[in-house]
Amino acid sequence: MRSYQIHTFLPIQEIDNNCLLSRNGDIAIACAVTKQPLYDLSPAEYGRLHETLQKAMELFTYGTIVHFQDIYNNTAWTDLTLPTDTGDILADSSNRHFNGRLYRMQRSFLYITKRTATRRPPDSSLSSLLRSAHDPQYCSTQAEIDAFLAECRQFIDGLNASGVIQLKHLTGEDLMGTMSRTGLLEQYMTLEQFQRAAVLQDVDIDKGEIRVGRKRLVLYTLADAANLPSQCSPFRLYEPYSTANTNYPIGHATTLGPLLDVDHICNLYIEKFDARDELQRLETQRRRLHSMAGADRTNAATAADIDAFLDQAAKPGQWVVRVHQNILGWTEDPAFLPELNSRIITAIHRTGATPHLETVGAPQIWWAGIPGNAGDLPVNETFLSFPGAALCWLIPEGSDPTTKTTTPSGIRLGDRHTGIPVNVDLSDEPLKKGWITNRNKFILGGSGSGKSFFTNLLVRSYHAQRAHIVLLDIGGSYKSLCQLLDGYYFECAEANPIRFNPFLLAEGETLDTEKKESLKALLLTLWKKTDEGFRRSEYVALSNMIEGYYAWLADIPSTTPCFDSFYEWTRDVFQPRVVEVGVRESDFDCRNLLYVLRPYYKGGEYDYLLNATENTDLFHQRLIVFDLDAIKDHPILFPITTIIIMELFTSKMRKLKGVRKVILLEEAWKAIAKEGMSDYVKYLFKTVRKFYGEAIVVTQDIEDIVSSPVVKNAIINNADCKILLDQSKFLNRFDQIQELLGLTEKDKTMVLSLNRANDPNLKYKEVFIGLGADHGRVYRVEVPLEEYLVYTTEEKEKVKVFEYAGQHGSLWKGIDALAADIRSGAVKLLVAALLTGLFLLAPHARASAQVDIIGDAIKEALESADLHIQRLQTKTILLQNAEKALENTMAGDLLDDITGWVQQQKDLYGEYYNELWQVKDAFVHYSKVVTLLDRQAQLVSDYQRATAAVKQDAHFSPGELTHILSVYSGILDASIRDVGRLATVLTGFATQMDDAARLRLLDETAADIDRNSATLRTFTQENSLLSLQRAKDAADIQVIQKLYGL
Repeated sequence: MRSYQIHTFLPIQEIDNNCLLSRNGDIAIACAVTKQPLYDLSPAEYGRLHETLQKAMELFTYGTIVHFQDIYNNTAWTDLTLPTDTGDILADSSNRHFNGRLYRMQRSFLYITKRTATRRPPDSSLSSLLRSAHDPQYCSTQAEIDAFLAECRQFIDGLNASGVIQLKHLTGEDLMGTMSRTGLLEQYMTLEQFQRAAVLQDVDIDKGEIRVGRKRLVLYTLADAANLPSQCSPFRLYEPYSTANTNYPIGHATTLGPLLDVDHICNLYIEKFDARDELQRLETQRRRLHSMAGADRTNAATAADIDAFLDQAAKPGQWVVRVHQNILGWTEDPAFLPELNSRIITAIHRTGATPHLETVGAPQIWWAGIPGNAGDLPVNETFLSFPGAALCWLIPEGSDPTTKTTTPSGIRLGDRHTGIPVNVDLSDEPLKKGWITNRNKFILGGSGSGKSFFTNLLVRSYHAQRAHIVLLDIGGSYKSLCQLLDGYYFECAEANPIRFNPFLLAEGETLDTEKKESLKALLLTLWKKTDEGFRRSEYVALSNMIEGYYAWLADIPSTTPCFDSFYEWTRDVFQPRVVEVGVRESDFDCRNLLYVLRPYYKGGEYDYLLNATENTDLFHQRLIVFDLDAIKDHPILFPITTIIIMELFTSKMRKLKGVRKVILLEEAWKAIAKEGMSDYVKYLFKTVRKFYGEAIVVTQDIEDIVSSPVVKNAIINNADCKILLDQSKFLNRFDQIQELLGLTEKDKTMVLSLNRANDPNLKYKEVFIGLGADHGRVYRVEVPLEEYLVYTTEEKEKVKVFEYAGQHGSLWKGIDALAADIRSGAVKLLVAALLTGLFLLAPHARASAQVDIIGDAIKEALESADLHIQRLQTKTILLQNAEKALENTMAGDLLDDITGWVQQQKDLYGEYYNELWQVKDAFVHYSKVVTLLDRQAQLVSDYQRATAAVKQDAHFSPGELTHILSVYSGILDASIRDVGRLATVLTGFATQMDDAARLRLLDETAADIDRNSATLRTFTQENSLLSLQRAKDAADIQVIQKLYGL
């Protein structure tokens, strides 16, 4: 085989003034394109983007080619600016968790090429790839270049002004690179990402096959209108995220871009040209076909199609374009080539088009993809269309989120599509951009949706940003986090009752008006009933009492400010003064005051409440959590606590300058709103924004919103950030929530899509965050194992965390050790789970064998054994497969180690195993469990029939068959995991769930099984329809119908 120096064929002659000049005389510019994020656009926004691009292209004159290029490379996420040993234990574990995560990075570019006026559009035989370097026969004049650049500037400015897409004109260095990094031209030629140094690679073109270095390329084209669907639109339904009440949109061609999980490039070429000759040719062809319509009905149908095309072309303002689209995929692994082909074919089929594997013309098409070389695209590889239809094949979304955000107020969440971390600013940037007018937040999520988990993450993020946080909770959801961050945690318990010292002034704090007013309010609460008023003379007496007490303290600095010393001063000093002055008891009854306050003095029932000696500096403490669960109905403790909380946050809000202040009301807000604090809540939500503060309310029930005027009128109306977690329980009632929260239809569609198609290989939940009226987005809430153990609200998991903390001397050391044990014991836990699964399932013939423990071994049993026989022989099959799997993968010494470990666990947790028997008896007989097993059995039966059918179907190529079977296998894998969740209800930590959590897990499993069943049926229908399309005759159709049971 002959070899050539590729630079002698390169089509780009030079780069001048940031323009690409080709050897054919063409001139081009390149732009980086920033698109709207995937899953973020509404149908109206897709339509606006489509219309904006179509109008912008009207600016160009004939001979202009617009080339959209989207490049997708598998990339490992890393951020060298985020070290893993900063000392922030949660941040470090998060950085380690995400560092190295693989995702498909998308880079989008737009090239605008002006073909020389005298150059004839080339076909495949005239590509510059087939000719060595030569001088162009014609070069554009300076006037022509200036006119072209003016058109480009108008095009770019118009699109940027629209806000739907952003273009950035690339410079010569961006295109050619520098000594330290590669440019876009070299990146395309080597199919590599941005690199610091160039790597030389050979290009091998032999018999239509292309290799670049070790990469093998495949090229599929959409270059014939006959292979396209009969109609298309800018968007289409995305079933995984849609519900019975909502249709989730994605771009028509999105499956060719971010949803195609292989390294690839998607190219779309749209050429505006003088189509008069082409239209005349079509008119001649139409007449000829029409004249022969009597000979063949096909001629009549084709003539009608051409007539419709010509009618459309004749409409005012309409113009004809040449269009070409291709998908260039590659892999370095030869064994992956069949899978690569299969995935691309499937992606194209999902658009309604028929893929064409290009071989003969593949090198020339690949060559035309070089930035600025669109003029080399063979005209025989294009089809005629209109701009509206052509732009439907544009990939409208981007899938590479902005991962490096410098905002100090960001919370680390995950991009919904890629899963890589993103810093999401919920406060400062949105306020600066005008999306919101305040920083307040309203968080809504049903029980088990993960709202407390998300709020833990939010609080941790704010604390890391040096914010002051006052949190009111009911249920202990933040105890671990508070302890880990060295915050103050106030709760009422027998051994450690809640206690404060409101009389103690923090360092730097003075007895200002606000402090005096809060102390007077406290004394009035202690003295008077809620509905009992007070006289002006009593108010004046309390003011004199407080000022006199602190003046006395100044003379006796050794005295500790507290309620006891205040009571003693009032009794021994102030009361005699009152008598001496002659104040009447009807104006101020000091003896009555002392009598009523006596329970709070030493020896009284509540002598602990206002005499704290620890955790007294609340003003400077940045995290304070009040757990009000035990006192929310207490007539004494609750009012006093709420007054102290109000005074505390008001003091922080007004006195801490330039520091973020956050007050967060979890479910405690309901109790607070009933106890006279509702006015304070209203005041907070209306005023806190003026003091660089924010108020956050968390609730879980729609009834809470409807029934409380405080929430409905004050909180919601003054909370511009709406955060919603899983609302699937309210699917049929969500319209009411939508109306109350002022959500748009786009917001509704996003919210109801939460957690419907999560990555089964990762543990996370999704959250919707709405900023103002027009800026909503869905993110993943994913944290490392260490952070999960801090935020978990499962009671038995929390017990385990604190048990480890006690053993290792601190909470963090305990969490670190527990996480390490969980990770290092993964294989042993699987074996233990297997034994436990046998232990649970053995007595019941109807119990399913599909426990997600030995995966492939169980799947093999399902595929080879009759389902009913397997149900009767569950124990035997599991034991046999487990024995084989373990013998093949583990050495003898490891088996001995595991056996010993399992015995230790059985001895150590004997009580838990006894509990498992009780749980098993209750749940295995539960009708819903039996129903789930029957539905799962039906799925397996459908799987067996479907795979048997496609294996006998001769209409699929080996590559297609491999892909189809892999999809079915993936569905079966997911179903195995679903039933494994049933075992999780009854084994390990999961046995420590409450009944509600167990039932919730059953409901989630049922939903997943239904989703898998629907996916399997839909995929089977698609395969059968594709097979029918390929049928040769009626007899062949009957065979297919019988094969698939149609």
